[in-house]
Amino acid sequence: MKTATRAFEELTARGGRELLLTGGEPFPHPGLGQLVAAAEGLERTILTDAMLFDRGRHRETLEVMDRSVVLQVSRDPVTATLHDRRRGTGSSDRALAGIGQARAAGSRVRVADERFADTGLHVSPENLGLEPTITADGAWWHPVAVTDPTLKIYDAPQPLSEVPGMARDTLAVQDAAAATGRKVFRCA
Repeated sequence: MKTATRAFEELTARGGRELLLTGGEPFPHPGLGQLVAAAEGLERTILTDAMLFDRGRHRETLEVMDRSVVLQVSRDPVTATLHDRRRGTGSSDRALAGIGQARAAGSRVRVADERFADTGLHVSPENLGLEPTITADGAWWHPVAVTDPTLKIYDAPQPLSEVPGMARDTLAVQDAAAATGRKVFRCA
């Protein structure tokens, strides 16, 4: 919690306005309410699949959540069949029920139309813009990269002010290697 609080304070001091809390799914995190409270003063958005709002602590967290927080629910486009194919059988109905539960609890809900392709794209600094992401495990290039060791900028949480310099260093090493026909990758 100390790391998160320091990051939120630094983000605010550096002129940041918006904070996205993501996971996986953030609602199972036992400290989600504390994280949201610690980020007061920032525009806070929780990225969620909305499928857990009918359960114990998840429901309680939803009901006491500050109403200025936006819940952004991922929905795959067009049909329930497509949503279920990507996220599991019955997930479309659970997400729609969760959206209804969140609205009934007075939450602000935004639905994100998640598009996906049949073929993937390798995620790398070259094709993924820098969106510094701080976790307890370190500093990462982008939120979608926190499971990819090649997109980890540093192995410990860092002050936000350090992350752009580390990102520039990462690109400089990769550019220097590419200029000589080599490719750089991190070893685990």
